[in-house]
Amino acid sequence: MERDLGLMRDALVQQARAARTPTAQIAAALGVSTGTLARRFAPARLSRRLAAALHAATGPGTDFGPASASHPPSASATEEPGRLLAMALSELVYGTSFSGRAIARRAGVDPSYLSRMLSGERRPSWEKTERVTRACQGDVETIRALWEAAVRADSTRAAGGEARATLWGLLRGLHLSAGRPSPQVIERRSAGRVRGDDATALLRRELRPWPVVSAFVATLGGSPAEAMPLWSEAERQPAPERKEPSA
Repeated sequence: MERDLGLMRDALVQQARAARTPTAQIAAALGVSTGTLARRFAPARLSRRLAAALHAATGPGTDFGPASASHPPSASATEEPGRLLAMALSELVYGTSFSGRAIARRAGVDPSYLSRMLSGERRPSWEKTERVTRACQGDVETIRALWEAAVRADSTRAAGGEARATLWGLLRGLHLSAGRPSPQVIERRSAGRVRGDDATALLRRELRPWPVVSAFVATLGGSPAEAMPLWSEAERQPAPERKEPSA
């Protein structure tokens, strides 16, 4: 609980600085002096706390290298690094005495691009990230760790999207080669292992538990062993948002 409150306090300080709230007002809201605020919420300290939060999210012993095939990061863990990187960069930029435009000029990046970096809308290259960090006199090693984790998370999500596309192609191909049986026929052929509504969902590209997918593939004459790694990768990633057709 205390740790969560501390992270919430860090986030509130970050938001206040982003809104250009005077330092004296932030200190008064926290009940500390401006000197204490500068020490406890210095950009380097906040970066280290964010890095510690990242380690907690991704598990002990994380070295930010390639994800282990046997222990891939969970969906919640992969959502965190990008947000933490943006927060850390925001703390660095807004924790200096320079304006955002001045930092962008010193780092050699466009001010609008810097703004998107800080909001998390863009995943910058390490070259740009390092230049911004050095322009703010931040902890390069800590920011590098956050950046690598964010890039790894992006790669994991991309792999999940590719796996889904390949899985749907496999299921659709099996369905076509089997003569496009109806969901009711699939349920009957599978001896009830695949219910009609589950078959309909799969044909609509809605993921189902592995026993259902395995039975669906086997019923249509496919190899469950071929489908399993695709299903496993797709199941670990959040499904893309379905866009409603325009009126």
